[in-house]
Amino acid sequence: MRAYKLALLFMASYSLSGCFGAGTVTGKTLGWDVNDAGKMALCPTSYEKMIVACENKSLPNQAGAKNIKPNTLIRMWGAPNNEDLINGVHTLTYRHGLAWRGLTVFVIVPIPLLLPMGYNSAKFSFQNENLVHVEYTYNELDAAVCGLHSEGPDGVGCITHWH
Repeated sequence: MRAYKLALLFMASYSLSGCFGAGTVTGKTLGWDVNDAGKMALCPTSYEKMIVACENKSLPNQAGAKNIKPNTLIRMWGAPNNEDLINGVHTLTYRHGLAWRGLTVFVIVPIPLLLPMGYNSAKFSFQNENLVHVEYTYNELDAAVCGLHSEGPDGVGCITHWH
């Protein structure tokens, strides 16, 4: 009977997210110029206000970068939260969730110490109705969690740069 209780205790502790650790939640920005062939293209999806890699063929409702025009984007995502026209560059900005920033501490369970700091956004810049630049900001957790955990190949040790 004692082995049974020990096995249950081990399985319960193994299913926890980690024993101890900490990490920061910051904002990360991805940017892509349409004429930059060396970088991965970023494109909007029609099913959710999300930016994904254009090369991903598994997303059927994804518009290719060359096909995105201001009216196409407005039909997909609705009216933008902000619209600018500066020096012939037409920029549409969409908010997508709060921009949480701060610290997360892991002591058996995650304890978020976060504050909302504005909004994450997706910005699309057009010149002569053609997409020229995409910029996407989002929350990123960069953490190290050590102890028993359900991530990784062995389940014991540390996970770093976890997001």
